[in-house]
Amino acid sequence: MNQFVARLRTVVQGGQNGIAGYMLRGVSTSFLLQGFGLALVTGSSVLLARLLGAAGYGTYSYVLAWLEILKIPVAYGLPILVQREVAVYAGRQDWPLVRGLFTRLNQFIIVMSAVIIALAVITATFGIAGLFENAIERRTLFIALVSLPIAAFSAIRAATLNGLHLIGKAAFPDQIVRPSTTIVAIGILWLLGARLTAETAMIAQVTGITCAFGLGALFLWRALPAGFAALSARFETRIWARAMGPFLLHGASYVVWASLAVVMLGWYRSPAEVGVYRAAALAAGLSIFPITAFVATVSPLVARLYAEGDMARIQKVVSTTTLAMFAFGFCGVAGYALIGHWLLALVFGPEFDTGYWPLVIIAGGNWIFSGIWSVGVLLDMSGNQRFPAMAYMGALVVNLVLGVVLIPRLGLIGAAISTAGSWALAHMWLAIVVTRRLGIRPDIMRSLVWGAARFVGREHAKR
Repeated sequence: MNQFVARLRTVVQGGQNGIAGYMLRGVSTSFLLQGFGLALVTGSSVLLARLLGAAGYGTYSYVLAWLEILKIPVAYGLPILVQREVAVYAGRQDWPLVRGLFTRLNQFIIVMSAVIIALAVITATFGIAGLFENAIERRTLFIALVSLPIAAFSAIRAATLNGLHLIGKAAFPDQIVRPSTTIVAIGILWLLGARLTAETAMIAQVTGITCAFGLGALFLWRALPAGFAALSARFETRIWARAMGPFLLHGASYVVWASLAVVMLGWYRSPAEVGVYRAAALAAGLSIFPITAFVATVSPLVARLYAEGDMARIQKVVSTTTLAMFAFGFCGVAGYALIGHWLLALVFGPEFDTGYWPLVIIAGGNWIFSGIWSVGVLLDMSGNQRFPAMAYMGALVVNLVLGVVLIPRLGLIGAAISTAGSWALAHMWLAIVVTRRLGIRPDIMRSLVWGAARFVGREHAKR
């Protein structure tokens, strides 16, 4: 990893105080936090899977999937807008606009959270559309709803810190504090003799979210300039509202797409299959976890370079990082193909080894994605956010159609095919859009040619 970051410094140029220094600090910090955080998240998931069993873990995962969908209007899409706008406003020291943006978003989150929670409670209480007729699922949902506004405010806080280039402080609460607190809460409940069920697991999760929000709010308060709270806010409400639409559509389509397989498995199949699929998807996600670290670091950088019109430097950053992501993704899918059966049984338990093929299929889709990973960042940070929104909407439709056809017949494998296939197709189309609209080649083939040319150039220079 240190060698790769050093290469980034050479490629991007600018010294410790320029872009290279930012990439060096940002990627290293984010990679470390993401890696440690992912280990904690995986550890808590494994712990819950073993303590709850496939059926109990399936119920917990099913409610979590619905919670992610319910959070769409308040916690998804908006952070991308905040990160982009804060990066621009802070760059020109326009703090009254930042203050105004916070005010409008807080108002929006409070009102929308109240509406969503009320509708969810009514739907679950009366079993509308046959949802949450199971008492355990219903009680677990009610507990989860407590975290909805907290998670929304936490997402805005993290996006703001990312926009201020404080990558470590943005990631630490959610990546480290939340899973750590969840694990501790599970341990305390176990020591107190509480019966571990989907409901108690959700209490632990809500506790972790709340603690992470508290620490993140402290980080944000200390990061903002002195006197920020006393500033007279300026508003560009219409501009923000117009930009918010595509971002919300983007976030909504992505979250529904990501949660659809779990929801449809819960609808058509058994809670045990939901639990197995959730475990397989979690393991498959490990094959591309560095992408999250690079997204957090590269996004505000791309926004700044695009505003400066420096497309050549953006291309160099994209080519360098794509090579690393593609290699990591290949190692992941190859490793899962070889030892996936053994790994699932060893880590999650013998009843989870039926997730082998979903694991391999989803990891394969992730590998394709790793070769064009930057397309969403490039379009979102350049003001072309409507294209990712369109792509994820298309992925959602494809995922839904394939899921309806395949899941009742193939179960876990059908869910994996519909998820991985729709994900890969959406990003292939976005790669074409990036090339045509921005003049940047985000694909692995361009990165391989670029890398080979640099290698040949260095060898020639040595002679």
